[in-house]
Amino acid sequence: MRVLYVVYWGAAEPLGQSLVLPAVMKLADLGAELTLVTFDKPDDLALGEEMARIRASLDKRGVRWIPLRYHKRPKVPATAFDVFNGAARSIIARLKVRPDVIHARTFIGGMIGMAIAPILRSKLIYHNEGFYPDEQVDAGVCGS
Repeated sequence: MRVLYVVYWGAAEPLGQSLVLPAVMKLADLGAELTLVTFDKPDDLALGEEMARIRASLDKRGVRWIPLRYHKRPKVPATAFDVFNGAARSIIARLKVRPDVIHARTFIGGMIGMAIAPILRSKLIYHNEGFYPDEQVDAGVCGS
């Protein structure tokens, strides 16, 4: 099975480390052909050794990793750019070998998955952890 896994977290972030990477690695160990698209913060992308460690761990399992840069400000245009960039890079990455399933995690990942699943003629699994407005308040993006 070919899986395109899209998440609006970074691989080096705590949620990427605790929720995304273990799931992706387990799926790969079970035989899935995976492409992982993450949105990594500039500070995390600058952690050369950590990013290399993550890449080596994914490479070892045959996971293709596309770490995209996360944009924060201005909020709406930055997120819109990330959605467009994530959708475009995902489509380009999987044009030759269409994924059977797009596993979209997080609200923004779900938006990307909804946009590209019909284009790639893939099934979509949307996996959300919480309610997006609550996540924004918890992250300090907006007031409660």
